[in-house]
Amino acid sequence: MSRLINLAAVVLVVAAAAYCMRYQIDPGPYSYDEADYLFAASCGVAANWTDTPAFTPLDLIRTGLKRGRDPSQRLGVSEWIRESGDMNSYRHWHGPVYYYLLMAANAPMRSEPDVRGLAFAFVALGIVVIYFGALWVTGTRIPALLAAAMFGLDSPVLVTTEIAPHVLFGILCLAAVFCAAKLFDTGARRYWYSALALAGVAFCTMEISFALIAALLICGWLERGRLRPDWPFAARSALVFLAPLVLLWPAGLYKLTFLKSYLAMAYLAVFRKGAWGDVSFAQIWINRLSFSPLTWALVVAGIILYFARPHLPGRRAVLPFLIFGLIMLATVLRVVTSLPRYTLPFLMPLLVFSGCVLGSWIAMLSKTRRTIAVAAVLSLLAWEAATHTRHAPLPPDPRAVDLLAAIRRDGLGDKTLLVPHDDIPMLHYYFPRARLRGYLDPSAIPAELAIGRFDAVISAGYPPISH
Repeated sequence: MSRLINLAAVVLVVAAAAYCMRYQIDPGPYSYDEADYLFAASCGVAANWTDTPAFTPLDLIRTGLKRGRDPSQRLGVSEWIRESGDMNSYRHWHGPVYYYLLMAANAPMRSEPDVRGLAFAFVALGIVVIYFGALWVTGTRIPALLAAAMFGLDSPVLVTTEIAPHVLFGILCLAAVFCAAKLFDTGARRYWYSALALAGVAFCTMEISFALIAALLICGWLERGRLRPDWPFAARSALVFLAPLVLLWPAGLYKLTFLKSYLAMAYLAVFRKGAWGDVSFAQIWINRLSFSPLTWALVVAGIILYFARPHLPGRRAVLPFLIFGLIMLATVLRVVTSLPRYTLPFLMPLLVFSGCVLGSWIAMLSKTRRTIAVAAVLSLLAWEAATHTRHAPLPPDPRAVDLLAAIRRDGLGDKTLLVPHDDIPMLHYYFPRARLRGYLDPSAIPAELAIGRFDAVISAGYPPISH
């Protein structure tokens, strides 16, 4: 009966999330990031496993110091990176794990809506991991249900259906932190090693996994009395972390590809003002809070309750989620963008933390009050999710559709084209034989036409093509 109740709870949350996500899939052509991701996946396992072709970290440093500090050279740096064919740059400096999954799903051969539909699977996986992980750590069903529902009915999660590794990365991080939470509960070394192994997989997925590593090191230090660290323990810990890298991404080590990822992020943060968007820091946070106010209210309530109730059951076991969430928040604080997926790395652990804390407190109430409280929280979460998700199919980007159709109609798929910089990834993916030259501002078009010969010029507006 207990297993059936757990299964029913998971199915209920998954079904509610799927219902809210039913109209969130974009049916149009792949956008900037997505086109590069699909191109990387189309190159195959061997190219991503070995990062072939690739430039060296030293090449990136030289180019960044020579040309990266000059805003007028921004386009030149971008062209140099693309002309190199560097696999890591086509993955946008992420590790290859997500791309292995795209290959396993045969994504380059499927339609855009089908590939974006993988978002359903990742959200369902996250709900399963959170529910049973919280049940494993707290031993109580209510914290597990609230944590899973806060994730599965969170508006940023539900609208993140583009091709990107952020949700998968968040799930891997949560799995590692659940092991750290179990370490806090039991003190057993096997959970420490399990957390490190999962951190190794996360490291092969996204470059910001150093925040997870930092959080685990803090957790290990807090549990040092029961872990009893020594040199053999440190050596085994390093081997457990490195084993997934050797298996999944050996080039990350022997080609130092992971170092290029950090160098690229440093370049964007230092030399590229507004690299993730032109919206102010204050406006971004106003948008985030207004997009899912109830969720953020529950997060704040969970943090307040955690410090207000020092004798709350299972209180210490959920501390790793707070540690990781705050470290990740500090890590991505300068990523000022309106895209919801960039909130997920820090929001997901905070959702689990608050769900477990609130659930543990509710579980202490009388049966009647407990039932009312759980029903009220779930109802409010469902209402907010339904309010902030689409209720009609999402139309494709008309310009992108018309542009691709015009290139095919006019036989320009293998010609030399002058195109807006932001169109390059999409056109490169759909027309790999085309020779593309980018421009940042339409005022640069006459100068480009004076020094080069182009079969057509792509406009940033309508009509999309002029010969």
